[in-house]
Amino acid sequence: MDRSKQIRLEIGNAMGTSNQQTGTVVVGIDGTADGMRALRFAVAEAHRRDACLRIVHVQLEGYPGSPSPSMPALPESSWHEIAAGLVKEAEEEARRFGYTDPHLETVLATGTRRHGLLEQLHDAACLVLGTRTAPLEHLVAGSTTTALAAHAEVPVIAVPHTWDPAEPYGRVVVGADDPELSHVVAVACDAARERRARLEVLHAWRPMSPYDAAIGNRVLADAWGAAVRTALAQGIRDSDAGYGIAWEITAHYERPLIALHDASKAADLLVVGRHGHSAPHGFTLGSVTRALIRTAHCPVMVVPTTRRGE
Repeated sequence: MDRSKQIRLEIGNAMGTSNQQTGTVVVGIDGTADGMRALRFAVAEAHRRDACLRIVHVQLEGYPGSPSPSMPALPESSWHEIAAGLVKEAEEEARRFGYTDPHLETVLATGTRRHGLLEQLHDAACLVLGTRTAPLEHLVAGSTTTALAAHAEVPVIAVPHTWDPAEPYGRVVVGADDPELSHVVAVACDAARERRARLEVLHAWRPMSPYDAAIGNRVLADAWGAAVRTALAQGIRDSDAGYGIAWEITAHYERPLIALHDASKAADLLVVGRHGHSAPHGFTLGSVTRALIRTAHCPVMVVPTTRRGE
């Protein structure tokens, strides 16, 4: 099949019907400002989706030692009291952030943070996490967000410290990569509709060769950009009549990481797809997605490239 026709069919199927948002917005909190930032985003996301909210804190089992070398080790019951207090505080903060639904669920889980949160996603619409504010802390502790984005069966939204809920741009950006086009673009369409925002479908590509600079700007970039814009625009045009969102196509002759990072500076949400299924250590995400989780200026939604159960 001609590739342009295939792209039109995939995006047409994706946008022909809206994904009905059901389930629960799950947010992981840890007692830090990063967790509170994620909670604030999750409250707004629950309102947008008309969904329930579940606050989850994972109490690590067998916490070693004490808070300080000069203090005696605390008993397990004390750690439980501290964890329970964090959950109670988060519940109160959710109310202050404007969550008014009486069905607010709180969970104090145990085990590793990754497994404790994964167990709470059985009926989830998405998982919201705050990215580490301090780069050094991120490097020392590792990235729970990256691990969960690589393995969760639902979209994972990473909320950076640069997110400002008071200044929306009215713009959702989705990185359109051919293998993931249909499902990921459909999720981005729903996100734009819920926010009453404009959708930008961004496709970026740049070959890596010794003659890249010489031939790209003159021949390859123009021909490629025109073909991509035509294929994507036709697919959206064929299906947009019943969808009701404003959209635009952007084709960047640029490396995807650079193009998407730049786009995140003036977006309310950046939507990207997850690659692969079972590679270890979170590498199913691919280098671009992992880098965007750490560096994007707006919240990043990582979407599994297949729907739950497929």
